[in-house]
Amino acid sequence: MFFYSGCGGNDNRFSKEGWCQWYCLPRNKMRKSVCSRRPYGEKCYGRTERWYFDKYANTCRQFKNGYCGLVPNRFETCWQCINRCSDADPNSACPESIGVKKV
Repeated sequence: MFFYSGCGGNDNRFSKEGWCQWYCLPRNKMRKSVCSRRPYGEKCYGRTERWYFDKYANTCRQFKNGYCGLVPNRFETCWQCINRCSDADPNSACPESIGVKKV
């Protein structure tokens, strides 16, 4: 841990240790703890469609998100969810119409 004054810097700075681990550790080291968590945080206004990994079905599912805050098992796209939590190919596992395909 270090103190950051907010001047300059790069993308290798995080406000919480968990987010540092999320972005920097190899995917398989964080997969279990991230992908097995509930996709909910604090209740708030506004509902957006997000994706979460369903550990029982071993796939990503879409849900209407009415929660705020930093929750690791909540993704903007199916592709991000599959890429983080599964060994499946996101380009074939995600529906093209709702998942974002990456090449």
